[in-house]
Amino acid sequence: MTDKPLVAAGGIATPATITAVLAAGASAAQVGSALMLTPEAGTSEAHRAAFSDDAPTDLTRAFTGRRGRGIVNRFMREYGGLAPKAYPHVHYLTAPLRAAARAAGDRDVLNLWAGRAYRFAQPRPAAELISSWVEELGSRR
Repeated sequence: MTDKPLVAAGGIATPATITAVLAAGASAAQVGSALMLTPEAGTSEAHRAAFSDDAPTDLTRAFTGRRGRGIVNRFMREYGGLAPKAYPHVHYLTAPLRAAARAAGDRDVLNLWAGRAYRFAQPRPAAELISSWVEELGSRR
């Protein structure tokens, strides 16, 4: 037990998931991948396109040497099991590959960071999206 605020994170991408974590005792909900398609996000076109796929996500060290969750692609399949816990060294090693892949729109080599609920992301302005969630959450009370 703690008197500190608890912020729920992971898989939060809809008003229903926000309602669930608040009902479970969280003080707030942190949204991540749900905002990746907003115009304000710095998401590359190739990364945005991958959000329309139905590929699974998985944890990998392949791109940076630090564990992160992303949409599974060829690079993750081929190098994920080989990648050492060597951040930032792996990050610097793969940076030119990732930059070239981003420029070429190559989703098979690009780090496609995304949480498990990435399919709920919407290409709407962030303020509009969050406002709609606040409105829906208010109507549930």
